[in-house]
Amino acid sequence: PLSYAESVLGARRLRAGWEYFAVHDPTAADELVHDCEAHFDALERRNLRPYDVDSKPEKLTFSGFARLVASWLWSVVWMFGLVTWGAILGNYVPYKFQSLLEKITRRAKVDDSLQGSIKVLSSVVVFPLWWLALTTAFVWLLLDPNSPVSIAMASHNVLQYVTMLPAAGAFVFFMLFWPLTARAHMKLYARFVRSTRRLRQWRSWQDVDHQWEHLSATQGRLAERLVALGAGLVLPGDPDWEDPPPGKDD
Repeated sequence: PLSYAESVLGARRLRAGWEYFAVHDPTAADELVHDCEAHFDALERRNLRPYDVDSKPEKLTFSGFARLVASWLWSVVWMFGLVTWGAILGNYVPYKFQSLLEKITRRAKVDDSLQGSIKVLSSVVVFPLWWLALTTAFVWLLLDPNSPVSIAMASHNVLQYVTMLPAAGAFVFFMLFWPLTARAHMKLYARFVRSTRRLRQWRSWQDVDHQWEHLSATQGRLAERLVALGAGLVLPGDPDWEDPPPGKDD
């Protein structure tokens, strides 16, 4: 995947080249627009995107499909297990407090320039306080001899060892557990979304009615024409390019 800076530079190059040809060779520009629109309409009728065409593997194998399913299952199992419950318990209350605080500040007509600062400063205070309160409660429930949870666990052959953990170590573990599970949940969710999209793509790739070879060849020719148009130009990012004054178009 391209970085944000590379994406912006690519957009600048495309726009600058297009502005040039719209003036100096409008016929070629109009023909490319017409052919691109026809290709995109064909994709839209099939409920596809240009990326679906570019990312299609040359050969669909069972091992590739199995890896996709395994990635999807891995994300689901961890998300709906310990990770997600830890993320919700450790971060939902301060998150909702942040939403409430935003509503209050907006009703009070606090300047928009201060909204971001208020969110950051309140997060630095509210989240650690909530983690500290949760950690203290969990350490007491698990390790205090008078806690009903500790008493119940002490009667179990295996769980009794949990009640013997050092309090300082348990405190450090839980203080790190809440933010780390939130971070892990975000990564797992992103992986889950990517895997789900990839599985949908796989189902589309197996549909021969989409005429994948024709779509791929058409998209390749359009890309070659677009690149060829800009091959003789000096565009943003080239060594000979001179940036315009601030506020002016390329």
